[in-house]
Amino acid sequence: MLPHARPSGVSAYILVFGVAFGAVDVAVNSVAVELVAALRRPIMPSLHAANSIGSLAGAGLGGVLAAVLSPTAHMLLTLMIGVPVTIVAGRMLLANPVVGSDDTIANARTRPRAPRLTAGVVIFGVVGLCAAYSQDGLDNWIPLHLTEDLGTSAGVAAAGYAIVQGTMALGRLSGVALVERFGRTLVIVGGGTLACVGTVLAALSPHVWLALLGLAATGIGLANIFPLAIGGAGTLGGPSGVAVAATLGYAGILLAPPTIGFLADQFGLRVALLMIALSVAAAAAVGYAIVAGRSAT
Repeated sequence: MLPHARPSGVSAYILVFGVAFGAVDVAVNSVAVELVAALRRPIMPSLHAANSIGSLAGAGLGGVLAAVLSPTAHMLLTLMIGVPVTIVAGRMLLANPVVGSDDTIANARTRPRAPRLTAGVVIFGVVGLCAAYSQDGLDNWIPLHLTEDLGTSAGVAAAGYAIVQGTMALGRLSGVALVERFGRTLVIVGGGTLACVGTVLAALSPHVWLALLGLAATGIGLANIFPLAIGGAGTLGGPSGVAVAATLGYAGILLAPPTIGFLADQFGLRVALLMIALSVAAAAAVGYAIVAGRSAT
């Protein structure tokens, strides 16, 4: 808590931060969708790799700086770095808008202003919800699982988190080649299947090394599901589609900690972590349904 700040004041700050962060997230992904259309290449996964790399770097730096910086000093340091970067990047985006072919420009000018809540947008939003639920569940509960259920040290638990983020970054960096080779929906199906198997292995294995191997498989499989879901929703619905998918993704983030925590309290953390496996299995099933639907038509 900030020094001398009332809880209600802190809550207000967090609310403003959450609203601003959500708006930036939707805007950034909307620009990314336009860039994908302009380049005519499925580069969304590689763009989202920056998020995984940033999470990994932030966790590493946070661990080092936690002993010498207070939370307030850390936030102020982040502010001093983040604001100039935002100003420079913002000026670049405003001065150099994404421009594609003449057809792309015409479509952008005639794009409806009203939200386009189509079935396809909702489907991709559900896939994004499952992916976000799984990723947040891993981030919050895997370190505790490694220390409490498998008896590892805090360092090994931190390594487990790093393995997930690192493999997700690698998976997203290779995501462009995978999508170009196999297509978006098959990457979702294959990734969801691999992440499901990896999560089951990480949750139920009695050996630490097998659990870490499962986490690596989970990170690789999960890597491209959320960015492809956001990209698919944006392609079908424009910025409104991105907003719908992102909102459902945030719903998954909100649902993961309490649901897994409740199940852990009732049945143990090993069983509760299987909710993550079910979630990515659901994403794979929806992806398969998309492929089957296209084949039928």
